[in-house]
Amino acid sequence: METVENICKTIQGFRRRGQYVAGDDYIIGCSEAVRRDKAVAIEAAQLYLVQGHYIKASDACHLAWCPIFEDGDASAVYTVDICDVTSVTLALLASYIGICRHGRLKSALRVAHGVYDVWLTPYLDVASSKIGDIIPAETRDNFVATARGIRFALQSPTNEMAQQGAVVSEHQLLLEFYYYKIQIVAAEQGLLEENSTKKEAADRLDVLRAWTVANGRLREAQYLAYFRTDLTNDNDEDLTILRGLLQALKGTEYPIEEAQTRLNCATCLLRSNDSASENEAQRHINIAKRLFEEEGHVFGLLDLEDMQVSEKKTIPQKELLDWKLSRADKYLQRACYQQGIKCLIFAVPVSTDMGEVFQQTQMIIERARSEIARIGGAILEQGIFINSVAQSLVRAPEYGYARKVMEDYMDDLPDEIGPKILVCLLQSLRGAYTNLGDFEKALSYAERALIITREGPNYIEVSDAAFIFAVTKTDRGLKMPRDSMLTRIWLSQTLTFLSGWVPIDRIMGYHQQEADKCCWLAYVESVMADQFADEKAYERSDQWLHAARDIRERFKITAKQLIDLEIAKATRTRDFDLAVTLTCERLRSLQSGPFTPFEIAQATTAASITTYQRSLSWLEVAASQSVEEGRAAIGDLMEAIKLASDAFHLYSVSGGSEMIVTALNWMYDLLRQLPLENSRELMKAFLVETEKIEAFCDAVRRSSASTRGAGSLLEKRGLISGSQFRSMYSNAVQSCVDLGDLRTAWLWVQKSKARALSGLFGYRALIPPNLLQTITSDENARELYEKDVMATEASLKAGPFGYLNARRQAETIRAEMRKHPQLSQILDVREGSFNVDLHEQELANATKLSNLDPKSIKYVDWFTSSTRGHKDQIVRFVRQLDGATSSQTLTMSSSSIQRWKSLNFNLPEGVVPPLRDKDGTSRLRELAPLVAGLEQVTSEGDMLVLSPSGVVNGIPLHALRLGKRTLIERNAIIYSSSAAAFRHCHMRAAGQISQISSSHAGKAALLAVYESSDGEHEERILAEQAHIYAHAEQINTDSLSFDVYTGSAVTKSLFERTSQTSSWIHYHGHAEFDRNDPLRSCLVLHSGHAPNLSDQTSPVPSCTGTANLTVSSIFSMPMLTTAPHFTVIACDSGSEDMAPGDEPLGIISALIYAGGKSVLGALWPVDSPTARIFSETFYDNLWQQIETLSREAPLDQRFVVLNLAAALRNTVIKMKGNMETKAPLHWAGYVLHGAWFHVYPLKRSSALVPREN
Repeated sequence: METVENICKTIQGFRRRGQYVAGDDYIIGCSEAVRRDKAVAIEAAQLYLVQGHYIKASDACHLAWCPIFEDGDASAVYTVDICDVTSVTLALLASYIGICRHGRLKSALRVAHGVYDVWLTPYLDVASSKIGDIIPAETRDNFVATARGIRFALQSPTNEMAQQGAVVSEHQLLLEFYYYKIQIVAAEQGLLEENSTKKEAADRLDVLRAWTVANGRLREAQYLAYFRTDLTNDNDEDLTILRGLLQALKGTEYPIEEAQTRLNCATCLLRSNDSASENEAQRHINIAKRLFEEEGHVFGLLDLEDMQVSEKKTIPQKELLDWKLSRADKYLQRACYQQGIKCLIFAVPVSTDMGEVFQQTQMIIERARSEIARIGGAILEQGIFINSVAQSLVRAPEYGYARKVMEDYMDDLPDEIGPKILVCLLQSLRGAYTNLGDFEKALSYAERALIITREGPNYIEVSDAAFIFAVTKTDRGLKMPRDSMLTRIWLSQTLTFLSGWVPIDRIMGYHQQEADKCCWLAYVESVMADQFADEKAYERSDQWLHAARDIRERFKITAKQLIDLEIAKATRTRDFDLAVTLTCERLRSLQSGPFTPFEIAQATTAASITTYQRSLSWLEVAASQSVEEGRAAIGDLMEAIKLASDAFHLYSVSGGSEMIVTALNWMYDLLRQLPLENSRELMKAFLVETEKIEAFCDAVRRSSASTRGAGSLLEKRGLISGSQFRSMYSNAVQSCVDLGDLRTAWLWVQKSKARALSGLFGYRALIPPNLLQTITSDENARELYEKDVMATEASLKAGPFGYLNARRQAETIRAEMRKHPQLSQILDVREGSFNVDLHEQELANATKLSNLDPKSIKYVDWFTSSTRGHKDQIVRFVRQLDGATSSQTLTMSSSSIQRWKSLNFNLPEGVVPPLRDKDGTSRLRELAPLVAGLEQVTSEGDMLVLSPSGVVNGIPLHALRLGKRTLIERNAIIYSSSAAAFRHCHMRAAGQISQISSSHAGKAALLAVYESSDGEHEERILAEQAHIYAHAEQINTDSLSFDVYTGSAVTKSLFERTSQTSSWIHYHGHAEFDRNDPLRSCLVLHSGHAPNLSDQTSPVPSCTGTANLTVSSIFSMPMLTTAPHFTVIACDSGSEDMAPGDEPLGIISALIYAGGKSVLGALWPVDSPTARIFSETFYDNLWQQIETLSREAPLDQRFVVLNLAAALRNTVIKMKGNMETKAPLHWAGYVLHGAWFHVYPLKRSSALVPREN
């Protein structure tokens, strides 16, 4: 039977030769009693640890576990095993493995501190007191003296005790080895000060290494030296250590240790960048290769090959990635998991490359993740997670996916995650929200990161986090209105905050950040000077700039922003020649160096801008002098255009959406300087590029889909509401108008509108039955469609580590679907197609059902331009379903409309609305230019689809006069936020034909609730409540029969239930529109927080009660099957919050998104009594339609089609003729969104009973 000592030596042999599979077989072949021996467990665990199989390493430790603390709790008292060096070594080894296996950093550090107090403290009395009464005093004193003697023996090879032959076991060395291993990992993860911890470890390891060499303990000396290298980041020092060890190893019984040391020497020599060292490095490589071959080392030759490739300076990135994948395969085939996984992780670049390199990088990340899952490495898993997310953060189409993954991960963080990784996650989220334009959230994450670093020991990390916080605070301030007091406050706070850090950086010797902060202070001061005409701010900016220059020169550091500030100053002082020289010199420098396309693009853009500015200065001179300057100006302009084009293409391969769009807009601004006759072809080329970039940005928008319910709508709104995105759409529209292509201009208008809402339709969109039938009959198409559904469901269920991969798989499937005509149509429907031409079967069905001539449907858009030179301008487009499009630039500006809205809508509480009094009609007449000229492109009786944008939103366009009549008296009117929403609603309405026999088809619900906490007007409220509830019963006729619910019956659950079981829902009650948080706008139901009012709603939002039906709740209500119509007789039910990208958010948009086909609501607060008159008149019109259509319908016809737009038109005409309701306030606020018709099942068995008037 083998002794424990021999077993341990055998396992060591397997480990030394990299024979992990054979070693594992040997360990498993040992009896459990043997494996429970602590010395054997240490050797087995170390074999698995070096192999990289942390699960097996952990199991090996726990099999022989002897706790050195009571109950295994490092905060509890010691056990007697604290005096046993083998037990303590096993405990430290297990703790270190616990970091690798589970990420238990803090637990391991507590164990290490406990061991230090007994075994490693220089204070004898402290050690004695720590073990207390665990062992007898005499034995305790002998233990302390012996432990101290051993430690003294290790201090120096010439130490007296060493000469006397003091016995130092390998476990004593391993005790210190793993103690410092834990210390180093804790420091690298932010729990300890990194530099001082590594310095302390390096000093102690030098002593231990010297002792082992002097005492012939060369195997132990080799692993101590390997740990020691890289700790102080001093390549020359490392080389000296390795050469000394190599000298001792030559010609000994440790050829493998010699080979490994030669490999490490070669690495240091290659890193020295000294050509003379390359020959020496090659000699080491050749000898190491021979030794590895002679000893039969399993992966030594792989290590040599991998090192040589990794240290190459000029290897192309793709070639490096290919190599790393192939090396990883070879390592993993040999069960060398640690080397294989490291090979993969260290190959991952944070690259903005959008092509083959990106795909290869993803292969590496996914391979690493699968291997990590096999061996159980939490720390490695966290590292690869950060790398994976970093790829998505720099690749614009995945911004939203990356943000979701990180937030999900943050919601369930590992218990002992290191501060450094946590700060990295927070800074990544800060970057994600900066990309999305949400600087408020970005700032909150930057602040959290700063707070965490302040609690840590590393000053550099604190200072870096402070700088990022200041940059984010600046970004937040610049999102405020330009020249506003709020902007000044935010920027002043940034200056105060950051200027306080500069002297601290100086004292701490962190001169890189000192210079960077000076540069940023100079930048912020220049912004203050520019926005607020503060000349003293320019002086302060120059002072900070001078300070940054001085730091750069004294400490020989690089401050990247310094050159930008130099250029800005030259531009400000109108020294354009210097500005052009500086930008072009920097560009040439970057082009000749190892810089990314993104960095070169930034420099190219700066060169384009300064060149253009110089061209303008030439033009100023040319106006008063010679034509020579004019030629110079044209030359500079053409050069600026060329540079702008170069920058755009560089950004296009970099993946950042904001900068791509900014570069595109800059190129357009330059092209606009050329006469149209000279730039027509360039403009066409610009539109081609814009089409590509818009599709790219749409991918960014879609990446926010399905992240957090209605919240993703807000993210999308924020993303596409950015000024650069708005300018991109506006520039495309203007280019098309200039080129005379009005049809394409209209399509660009649609692309610019309602992108978030149309995108959110996603899988809730109704797929036409005939299209589904075609797909299911094609085997290949059906298989792809089913894969897409499964991939999307998988991505929604995946956890943080699997989500990105699941989303990418879904996108890959969709790329294949795009190649199939029918499947491509499905993607168009889901993503919001912008084509409403008549050849689409869905709209053909809608017009046929409604008995409308397709030529009578006109889509009217009001587009507010944000293009330079055209800002404040409104263009109106009129489009027919056959594509014919006309446009007209209106005489009314957006600023004049804003003033009108402020005077008539933004009123103090208690002020009588102007539209209520006799002057209301004349007030609306002031807006007549918005519809002037429509008589030339539309006909009386046409169905007009009104789609306002920008400041025109919220205007009752239908109530404006066209000649002697209002528009709604001339034409039936519906509203639509975009062509995409228009299309979906009519698909839903027409689709109800197939469900005409279903239980919900003829079912209608009337919900009336009118409650208030206003005690002062209780009598009036109760009287009106009685009128409303009586009114509910009155409109419940045999032909239009409702299930009537009033008062306490009208709850949130009832509304949700009826929306899924009824095709028509009428609500009469209170509504609240919250302008600060549109998702909290709501319908006030029973037991909800009702407003304090008598007849009108309060302007103060009150939708805080959980009983109310908020917009956020409506978004999650599934009612696609019923696709009901909603009539919402409530104050502000038609009000919508409009983001700059014309993204609607309110009750109407929520009901349509959830599945409604049409919604009739009110633009402003309405009086309840006149609202009752409106609904009575509206339903009377519908009843008349039902009566007429039923009599004319053939006996076998099962339904009639009600024209809701016609019923609304007739209702308004009647109210205008009634003295009680003729004021615009009473009739102009009602608007119909969505489909203009409703499919109503016939009830042949019921008599048509006329309504009593």
